[in-house]
Amino acid sequence: MKSFLLFVALLFTGNIASFSQSLDLKELKQNHLLMHADGTIDSVSLDKYKGKLIILDFWNRYCVSCLLQMPKIHGLRQKYAGRIEIIPVTKDTYDQVKAVYDKQEGGKFEIKFPTIYADSTLSDKFGVRGYPTGVWLNEDGTYLASTYGTAINEDVIEAVLSENYSLLDRSATVKGEVMLGKLNSTALTGKRPLLNVKILPYDLTNSVKESETLKDTSLYIAEYKNRTVIDLIKLLLYDNNDPFTVLLYKDNLNKRMKFSDDFKKEYSALFKNEDALTYEERVSMHEKVRYSVEMVYAKNVDHVELRNMALNMFELTIGHNVKRFFEESDILVLKYKTPKKIEMDVIPLESQVSLRTVLDLVTFLSNKSEHFIVADTESLYNVEIGITLDKTKEVGELIKDLKKLGIILYREKRLVEKLNVM
Repeated sequence: MKSFLLFVALLFTGNIASFSQSLDLKELKQNHLLMHADGTIDSVSLDKYKGKLIILDFWNRYCVSCLLQMPKIHGLRQKYAGRIEIIPVTKDTYDQVKAVYDKQEGGKFEIKFPTIYADSTLSDKFGVRGYPTGVWLNEDGTYLASTYGTAINEDVIEAVLSENYSLLDRSATVKGEVMLGKLNSTALTGKRPLLNVKILPYDLTNSVKESETLKDTSLYIAEYKNRTVIDLIKLLLYDNNDPFTVLLYKDNLNKRMKFSDDFKKEYSALFKNEDALTYEERVSMHEKVRYSVEMVYAKNVDHVELRNMALNMFELTIGHNVKRFFEESDILVLKYKTPKKIEMDVIPLESQVSLRTVLDLVTFLSNKSEHFIVADTESLYNVEIGITLDKTKEVGELIKDLKKLGIILYREKRLVEKLNVM
């Protein structure tokens, strides 16, 4: 069940004081290691930038989307020079960061500005869990919000500089008022009933997670925050211990789900290509198709019954039922020995996809193929492989490349359980 739950027992009790201390630049006067674009080393205190809007751009060397947005960050730093400060922050070491800078030098994704490196203090203070993440501090050093990296753009910056925070709030994964206020509300810290399931509308600002305890230690909390209607159906219907279920959840193309015309009409935004939308249109789309589920339950509650109850309530909320059925389908089965390493230099950065585990590889190929792709045994799903492929290639070409690395795929037909969303 631990793998199924997004997190367990996440009520905020004893951490309020320590977390609120991280929201003022007075607490961030310590020096941080800084590497300039030419490789020279310096140190910097965030207090130096007081009087400007500060955006900390958290990244790492394996995050392709982080590197792809570096030219955009450079352009924003130039356009708003003197008014804002965008500072990249990474946990990577000097040698690792220097290698990234050197590799991109003179190219389309050259990094022309300094970065804080070997950091753990800032990422811990602001609870950074993914990359790229933007942390926004106003001119007084007050924490405003954490956002996904896509929110570091002209639309949001212009609005914040004009003291209009609505778009930033709508983009936030965590807001300052949530950290300082909501965490201490009676709704979060009070005693809960034995079993309680809530279906909540889209609200990214609730996604703070800092405490590991409940006041009532006999209860657990499971929360699925701001997932799409489709993702929540998959999460509530299945147990994530099953590898096929993991693939169903990670299948962005939803080959194992069929949708009625009524569902497609009501949630049309789920079936649109976001690339053609403006940033604000994308935020609006998320607001229309995302929900959160909160379940509070005693330790002895049957987990299957709990998920069934949550799914039933969710079906009532969205007004659509979900049915299971079986269908014979084409399967590609993956087998491998120890894969050989592939040199990333031969693949352009914008074409790279880094795959850490067999599960990552299976998920990536499944989203490019008309077939379902599975590993030949369950134990392979979390095996480390650490390969990089060219994501622009068709699946047939990728299969040939994988064969050179010692990874083989062969075809089978199997009965596959699927979902019909009415």
